[in-house]
Amino acid sequence: ACYELLNRQGIFNERQLLEHIAAKNFKRGSRESQCQESILNRLQSVIEYMGAVYDTTRSHDLAALTKRSIVWMLHGLSSDDIATFVGDLILWLKEFMPVCYQPTLKLVLIMDEFTHICNISRCVRADIREPYMLDATRTFRKRGISLLLGTQSVYTVPNVILSNLSCFWMAYRPIEGYSLEILSKNLTLNYDQADYMMEMPLRYVVCKTKICPKAFLADVGEINLHIATDQEMAERREETQRILDSLLEPEPDQPSLFSEE
Repeated sequence: ACYELLNRQGIFNERQLLEHIAAKNFKRGSRESQCQESILNRLQSVIEYMGAVYDTTRSHDLAALTKRSIVWMLHGLSSDDIATFVGDLILWLKEFMPVCYQPTLKLVLIMDEFTHICNISRCVRADIREPYMLDATRTFRKRGISLLLGTQSVYTVPNVILSNLSCFWMAYRPIEGYSLEILSKNLTLNYDQADYMMEMPLRYVVCKTKICPKAFLADVGEINLHIATDQEMAERREETQRILDSLLEPEPDQPSLFSEE
């Protein structure tokens, strides 16, 4: 639906997307019909919620947004809200960036703590019938999108995701026996290797990949990143706001409520 609207008019808002999806006819009880109902319910609730805090008659240019580096700070959301947000983001990208036979890399999605996204029970509570991340790991590369996912709880990740990604396992020195037991199972370490993990030097990690199934040690170099000052953060926020404002659809002229005579 997003792709159809994009080709037809270029820029559209949430209300136009809602009406476009509602106009589609699917067989009752089919997978498409269930997906349509779920999307309509979420869009309707979002439009009603945002009506008081956001001008929903205007919309951002999605094509322009995907060409920029954006960091989404979701630390204030609940686990259910995170699943809803990322699920909707994945759904928009799937509709906006169609499958290509010879795709070139156009976009990279970096997600930390992604076990909050692909948890089945959380998705059900957030009214997401199908966890979109499960399908995204399989089809996103065909759309020119690559995924870089990070988590500390690898053992909770569904196998359907691990089997579709070139996983790189990296484990630092554990601090207690329960974590060591879990890491040993995930990395298939023998007794001597697991015992050594508790005594590893700082910045040393145990690694394992699909290409190299046997675990090996690696030295992670110290990273010195520039810490932005409060003034730099304020300047970046102002710059970001100007960029977002420039991507808004021009607001149509409103008729005057009073006669000019």
